[in-house]
Amino acid sequence: PRWLAELAPLPEERCAELGRAGLYAWWHAQVLDDVLDGARGVAALPLAQHALERALDGYAALGLLAGAPWAKLAARLAASAAAYAAEATARPVDPATVSDERLAAWTPDLLMDRAAPFGFVVEAHLHLAGAPADDPRWRDLPAAVRCLTGARQIADDAGDWLDDLRAGQLNWVAAGLIRDFRAGAPAAEGSLERLAAYELRAEGYWERVERAHEELCAQALRRLEPYGRCRLGDLVAAQRRRDRASFARMRERRAELRALFGVSQGGA
Repeated sequence: PRWLAELAPLPEERCAELGRAGLYAWWHAQVLDDVLDGARGVAALPLAQHALERALDGYAALGLLAGAPWAKLAARLAASAAAYAAEATARPVDPATVSDERLAAWTPDLLMDRAAPFGFVVEAHLHLAGAPADDPRWRDLPAAVRCLTGARQIADDAGDWLDDLRAGQLNWVAAGLIRDFRAGAPAAEGSLERLAAYELRAEGYWERVERAHEELCAQALRRLEPYGRCRLGDLVAAQRRRDRASFARMRERRAELRALFGVSQGGA
């Protein structure tokens, strides 16, 4: 909530209460994500349930589990559950045989839908701040946060794609890399080893990954432009700087490995 301090002022006590409930909601999502990814066993599910109960208790105390706020939260939870279900039903994934249909399902919208409940804190904040129904902040602030979560996930996927595939999981970057590989060599088998080698020369693909990330950050900042300098905008800008630096390090690593192995750079 303090990211929204200039955009929708709230008393300090309300900010703390909403922030606490949001933290428990994040904790629930993190544990559940770890279980689905295999990083934790099912024995962690009671912890996720506890965190969810604490989050809902906090929202209830703020009067957010009725009327319009509850409808918005329920819609976000449903979108997230559907996105996770679409992802989980395809596991484990063999990159050599995964269908084009499954690969096409991996879009930035899927990433942002998975994280949809995170954006509820913005809608809850606006409700508590008494924002009128026709206030443009209802449109702009959740959209900015949605774009931010998508950009963060793309950057994470860029670093984790190979580890995820080894674990039998797809992510957005891995799905796109497999599609790009198949487009260039339709008859070739996209094994992990081939994909790892292809990554080094697929600079055209990595440029598209960076452009997708950059566009989400730019969309978030455009949504916030009408409101002037704000903490949320500073957060988006800081995230963009960190991720740009991360992408630059990845480019350097690929260039070093191409030089080491005598691999030529691919085109766009």
